[in-house]
Order: sequence, then structure tokens, then C-alpha cells
Amino acid sequence: MGGMSITSSKLDYSAAYSEWEGPSVQPDLALFADSGSLKNLAQTGLQPGVVSGTPTFTAGVAGASLPFVTLGANAKLDTYHVFPQQLTIMSLLRMGAGQANVVSMGIDTPGLLLLQRSGQWNNWLVCGNGADQITANAGMVSGSWQICVWQCDLSTVNPQLTFQDYTTGATASGTGKFAQVYKPTQSIKLGDSGDQVAASTYDAAVHLVWDSLLGAADLNTNVAWLRQFAQAYGTSA
Repeated sequence: MGGMSITSSKLDYSAAYSEWEGPSVQPDLALFADSGSLKNLAQTGLQPGVVSGTPTFTAGVAGASLPFVTLGANAKLDTYHVFPQQLTIMSLLRMGAGQANVVSMGIDTPGLLLLQRSGQWNNWLVCGNGADQITANAGMVSGSWQICVWQCDLSTVNPQLTFQDYTTGATASGTGKFAQVYKPTQSIKLGDSGDQVAASTYDAAVHLVWDSLLGAADLNTNVAWLRQFAQAYGTSA
């Protein structure tokens, strides 16, 4: 497999063609904070582009602090990765105190909106310009690094949306009864905000996306790897 290797202690650009040394299942989109923004280290796929604002990059220090990119009211990125019918997102992030959008798309075609609203994870799967939707909210904690996982299955008229914060233990889920099976056409966007105050931002160290629903064993293995990755920078998650 071509691509860049990833170790549990650092990003390694020395080998042009090497296997991943991290997640148990290869993600289709692998965004790591590096060199001013989020860099896609998956074998295939485009690099994210800025839709608006200016992402702020903070360099990491091995054993001391994670590298991260600040998104939200100050910046929005397009991943150019089309939202699949079956989706797993695993993120290592730190939320602020405002109304940051983690993932956002329009609602005329299927969209998954992961937002911070009133101290909650507002997880919203919406289709048909709002005619069909699922909301699965959970309490959230701001100011600390967390590993969060979202899964969505739109391949049925009874779609499911699940969320789990592996750091705090918060969970939420919902099942809908939709008028049809929807096929997404829009790409995944990161950042932006419901308001423009400085607090409406979040820090992103890692976003991993799979075009499938990972099972419990793979989820637990990948969470353990991501936790080890954070620990290499002296960060608990």
C-alpha cells in the first residue's frame, strides 16, 4: 500500500511507500494537524482546502503537547471527501465554550451536522430538506481533549445515528423512519460556527473517517491507538 506511515509516537514522512503502523482498519480519510492545517495522510484523496477564514495551527511538542488546528468561527475547511451512506468518524479534539460546528453540510441532500450547542453535542442527521431527520444529543465537556466517535447508516429507510465520547463516557443514539433511502452527494466540511464569537472554535488534532461502519472490536482497537498517539504528546484523552 502506498502512502505515508503513521506511528503511535509521531508522524513519519521518511517512507514514501509503507503500511500504516496505527489504526487496525485503514481510514479512507486521515487528517492530522501538521504544518499549518490538517494534512490528509490516507493513501488516496485530496488535501483539505480552506472554504473561509484562516485556520490557526499550534505546533506540538513530543511528550508535552499535541499539535492542533483551530477551526470554527475563524475557519472552515472542505475535506473533498463525499459523505458516504455508511460512515464512521473518529476524532481527537478539544471543544471551546461557544457554538462551534465540527462537521457541517447542507440539509437539502443528506447531511450530518455535528455541532456544539448549549453545552451539548448536537448530533443531527438530516435529509430531504429537513423532512427526515434524527437528533441524538449528549452532554459535552469543553476545554479538554476527547476521543469521539460518530456512526451513521443511511443505506436503509430506517437509518441510525450513534455517538460515543470514549473520554467522558457520554453516549447517544437514534433510529429514524425515512421516506426513502438517501444517497449523499456533498463533501464533508469541518469548522464554521453558528456565531462568530471567539469562543466558537474547536481544536482538532486528528479526524479519521471510514466509509463503513466499524464494529466494536475495531472501534476499541482504534481508540486505544489514538489514545496512545495522544499520550506520546503528553496528552490524556
